[in-house]
Amino acid sequence: MDSSLETELPTVLRNKYKCYDALLRKDSFGSFYRILDKDGTKYILREILLDTLEESIRKLFPVEVTISLHLKNNNILEVHEIKVCPEVVYIIMENAESISLLLLLKTLRNTRRRNSGKDQGK
Repeated sequence: MDSSLETELPTVLRNKYKCYDALLRKDSFGSFYRILDKDGTKYILREILLDTLEESIRKLFPVEVTISLHLKNNNILEVHEIKVCPEVVYIIMENAESISLLLLLKTLRNTRRRNSGKDQGK
């Protein structure tokens, strides 16, 4: 299932947001787009097509969503809204143009893994 976000947002998002930039990047969990709300505030939309995830990646999906929900950074990255549909999940996040989202996610995953290992060692 290919995304149509490069031309138009799905109905579940269209009443609040509009897409203003083509695909930013893709990773193993989905695609990232720049969107605007009705007031012109910029956000990043993460589209996760559930039926395209490999089984091993699908098992990590709840962890990925949890990581996204707990992103706290002085450079403004924070989850604004989540829309869950049968075949796709949309995560709308504050725009963080000054930092690499990929680098931030990797750093947070590594920190979480290190912290989990410390908890288990107690």
